Parts: sequence; structure tokens; C-alpha cells
Amino acid sequence: MSKISDGIQNSDKQAALIPFITAGFPFHDSTVAMLTALADAGADVIELGVAFSDPMADGSAIQRANEVALANQVSLPTTLAQIREFRQSNTHTPLVLMGYANSFINYHGDFAADAHTAGVNGVIIVDLADRDRVQWRQQLSAVDIDLISLIAPTTAPERMKTIATTAQGFLYFISLRGVTGAAHLQTNDIRTQVQNIQRLTPVPVAVGFGIRTAEQAQEVAGIADAVVIGSRLIEIAEANPADAPAAVAEFMSTVTQALR
Repeated sequence: MSKISDGIQNSDKQAALIPFITAGFPFHDSTVAMLTALADAGADVIELGVAFSDPMADGSAIQRANEVALANQVSLPTTLAQIREFRQSNTHTPLVLMGYANSFINYHGDFAADAHTAGVNGVIIVDLADRDRVQWRQQLSAVDIDLISLIAPTTAPERMKTIATTAQGFLYFISLRGVTGAAHLQTNDIRTQVQNIQRLTPVPVAVGFGIRTAEQAQEVAGIADAVVIGSRLIEIAEANPADAPAAVAEFMSTVTQALR
């Protein structure tokens, strides 16, 4: 079992909690303090966004975070350096990098080896082409890094089956037809979709996109193996830039309590 799957399945909560933040937001040097605050506030796995100029799957909050991080001159190499610093004090919380293909393809060096050395446990490449998936999975698996796959409500049944049977770490179910941070969760639809996915794979199923409150997180926790919260955390950090780690940790603590 991978470290990510293990972290989700051994959570002390009704469902594991996976917060998302963008590296280098709100300030260049915020990342380590933000990661530490999330881990201390109950994160079972942390998803760390790699700043990119055209984050097409993300809503306005995360788009703004990407713009700020890029203005702060935070790149993929910078992000790996920040993870290495975080790992000096935390070696146990699984960490997943989330980004877009160009960031990883244009990396100068052996990304898989460098990510492993930094302490990365999983990678989500949002727009990775199917033809490239096998090669990336092989390269990352060779250094014990999971290539996390996404399934959308619009994913065709046969493709869903293919994705599920090769899944690593966890399967990320996108709960909405739209971008991150959208509203109007349809719980009954999510339950049906998640149950269908769970029949196809032994790995945990996480639900993200549109989860903004502790109450919504608790509701989704009754359906999925893990709950992903991202845009709301970015908004909190954006509203409290000088004290972002504490502000994010305070909100995270309410979600953690709701899931216990």
C-alpha cells in the first residue's frame, strides 16, 4: 500500500481530510508555514499546487493564487526546495503535488528523482494526455511516487473503468461540472458516482471541487473516503495574508472536528 493510501485509510476521522494550497501564496516564503499549519490542524494528506500561468481547471480564487505565486517567482524547482524544508520537521504527512503538464514536462532535470528526494508522495497532472500517462506512471512508480488520476461526472464508463483499474494513491472524483470553487453540490449524484467508482478499484476515492464548509465536508465524508478542500482555504489566506497559516489552521480545525 502506498503512503498516500495508507494515510487516507488510517485516518482518525470519518473520512480523510485533504487540504489544498498553492505553493508561494500568499508570499514567496509562506509555503512551509502553511504546510506545517495544515498538518498540525489535522490534514491526513496535503495537496500542494504548482503555480502555472493558465490553470484552466481552477476557479477564480486559485487562479489568483497562481498569479500571485508566479509574481513571487515561485517555480517547480522552488516548490521542491520548499518541500525539502518542510520535510526537515515533518516526514509523516503524505504530500501530493498538483499541477499542469507543461510545468513537469519543462522541468530541467530528473523530476521523478528530485521529487522523491524532496519528499513528494504523489503527483496530479491535471491535463496529462492519455498517451503519456503510462510513461509518467512508470517513471514515478520507480521512485515510489503515485500518479493520482481524476474522474469527472462526464467521464465515459469504459474510460472510468480503465482509470480505476490503474489507480494509485487515491482516485480524485471531481464533484462538479465546472471549475474548482464552484457551488451547488448534488449529494445524491455524488453518492451514486462514488459508489460506482468504489466498485471498480481498491484505492480510496476522494471528492473535491465545491466543498466550502465544515458541514459540506461532513456530508461528503458520509459518501467518500476523503474530502478535498482548496478554494476556500485560498480565500481565507487571501483575506488574511499577514497571518495566513493561523487563519487557515483555524478553519481547518473546525473541519477536522466536524469529521471526527
